[in-house]
Amino acid sequence: MLRDPESRPVKVANCSGYHGDPAYEMYRQATLGEVDFITGDYLAEVNLAKNAQARRARKHPGYEETAWQRLQRIIDVIAEKGIRIVINGGALDPKALAIEVAALILDEKRLDLRVAYVSGGDLYPQVGPNMPTTKEELQHLGSGNPSVVPSELTYAFMNAPDGRPTPMISAHAYLGARGIVEGLRRGAQIIICGRVADATLIAGNLTESSAYVTGANFTLINIRLISLSLLGSLLQTLRKMAPVPSPTKHLGTQGLVTLMDDGVRVSGIRGSPPPPTTKLAVFYPGAYEAEILLNATGYATAQKWDLLEKQIRHFLPASVANDLDTLELQRVGAPEPNPSSQLKSTIYMRIFVASRSAPAVAAVSKTMENIAHKHFSGFHATLDMRTATEIPEKINILEDRSKVASFDIPRPCQYVSLEPRETYDPTSPTVYNGPTKDIRLGDIALARSGDKGANLNFGIFVPNPTHWDWLRSFMTTSQMQALTEFPHIHAVHFVIYGILGRGVSSPSRLDGYGKGFADYIRDKIVQVPAQFKL
Repeated sequence: MLRDPESRPVKVANCSGYHGDPAYEMYRQATLGEVDFITGDYLAEVNLAKNAQARRARKHPGYEETAWQRLQRIIDVIAEKGIRIVINGGALDPKALAIEVAALILDEKRLDLRVAYVSGGDLYPQVGPNMPTTKEELQHLGSGNPSVVPSELTYAFMNAPDGRPTPMISAHAYLGARGIVEGLRRGAQIIICGRVADATLIAGNLTESSAYVTGANFTLINIRLISLSLLGSLLQTLRKMAPVPSPTKHLGTQGLVTLMDDGVRVSGIRGSPPPPTTKLAVFYPGAYEAEILLNATGYATAQKWDLLEKQIRHFLPASVANDLDTLELQRVGAPEPNPSSQLKSTIYMRIFVASRSAPAVAAVSKTMENIAHKHFSGFHATLDMRTATEIPEKINILEDRSKVASFDIPRPCQYVSLEPRETYDPTSPTVYNGPTKDIRLGDIALARSGDKGANLNFGIFVPNPTHWDWLRSFMTTSQMQALTEFPHIHAVHFVIYGILGRGVSSPSRLDGYGKGFADYIRDKIVQVPAQFKL
């Protein structure tokens, strides 16, 4: 029997932030408390790309198998307690997972549960089978933003060495909430989605990254983990916005976070209609990649790396260098002064190479062999050579294994044009004329960063409200771009455009997800008023 939460705030529990989260979390969320909905996010650009390639080779079912494993464990519980499940574990083939679940319910368990899946996101038949040959055929996500300058590699698929079109592996649109809402209205208790926008899964971005919202990936290491109660104004507001797919959320001057004895209340969030277009994730065979890690210990490491770089560029044949899409020699770390062990005195160089020519990648390794006995003092190494179509969205209710009732999802009645992100300097900045002191930024501010396509989101905030005026005045657009202030949560937010190249499925950066960027910025020395107590 489905619960009717109309007279009270609904309780939403999330069980997954990526496909590898433990399978028992869905079961725990269903059994350790009273909840109305359980959501699960299993997808990221990186596993979409990996699974798409495996599926083409008939080595992957299309859906996330970990999602299927978790549903098998919980079917009896959700039937007994009336919990509704909304997950994106359908990945590349939500219909296939929905059929598996329906078979389990109808044939084996003989339970009275309705299963639905959202379709319409697979646009490969419309935009495939090859990548476009011009930029205009499939516009880049940031093409309307003058702040975004895509790297040369962004359009590498247009320059295949043999002149042939580059084959496309998959193309999936990021759908919104409309299909999910319609499925719930029609009585579905389990809804299987493919690639839907992160904020779509009922409680939005707060819950979709699993334990991130209760203390994981948090820069204040010794913080006490908290429980999060998504009740009250947050979910009441989201329920009012339910007819809007992928609504644009506004937390700026309206949002307010309140700490309570038993959790956190987020209020003041408002929504607006979506933009007229949505994101399309397109994957193609990009390049062969390799990573070589070279170690240097102790004294004069800068000079050692200078010598090695000259040797690599000297011995690498010009014909090979011309065939490389990427060759980066990245120096990582610094030796600890007066080290107590060799490990604390050792740093490394990361050589990252990518090319559509496998022999060219192998030639870089051969170059390293040529200088193997011409190296600097103490050289040692580790090698790793692995390595704009309308969306026909539907909600599909499985009546039984062979009968599907499909309902078209109408387009939104209103759109808001997709504009470049607002960039501005702080309003009425505070000028501190007194004495200052040098500290690491992380001594006064916390931060978090992460990937979104080729871009990196970075937010920094101060836990002490008396430091807020200084932070918003100090972190200006002259230091970073796309500044947004969040005065009610004492935070500023930045978008670093294009820093992740073509996205997390093919980055050259050591930190391909951008998770460590916030900690890097917090390690910088800044000047703060001497009056500040830390």
